[in-house]
Amino acid sequence: MKYWVIIDKEQKGPFTIDEMRSLPLEAQTPVWHKGMADWAPLISRPELVELISGSGSAPAANATAGAPATIVAPAGSIPPGYVVVAPSAEARRPSSYFILSIVLIFFGVLIFSLISLFFGWRVRKALNAGDWARAHRASERAALFNIINIVVTLIMIPFGVVIEMIDFSLF
Repeated sequence: MKYWVIIDKEQKGPFTIDEMRSLPLEAQTPVWHKGMADWAPLISRPELVELISGSGSAPAANATAGAPATIVAPAGSIPPGYVVVAPSAEARRPSSYFILSIVLIFFGVLIFSLISLFFGWRVRKALNAGDWARAHRASERAALFNIINIVVTLIMIPFGVVIEMIDFSLF
């Protein structure tokens, strides 16, 4: 039997079950074959469950490739057939951008630097709590405020030069 899948919002197929082992499939990946009324999640097709349960080659390879996987469950409650994946050593640790924020305190706009420092502190706090998702979100926000700071500073430099050239004074 041939199956079609939707990966990254793109319909692909047809594939045999053996060909599907090399695809990056998840439990909620939509699948369809002739005779089905509509697309359904891969997990709902008993003949395809082995592709995500860890017994195939694709899920085991994909489990360690990206960011760390986190399953919150009491000890001993992991159902049979599920693979527990610990964060790998090469998992991308989010940056707090402290050094850049401190440099921008002196050369950029102070308020943006302080906001970036706040989010950098939130990165460290989330990492200490083991919350990688919150740490990555805080890291993205710290980076965003540093970028805003740099752009605003670069836009303000010509205005400062012009004001100095005309010897602008309020008194």
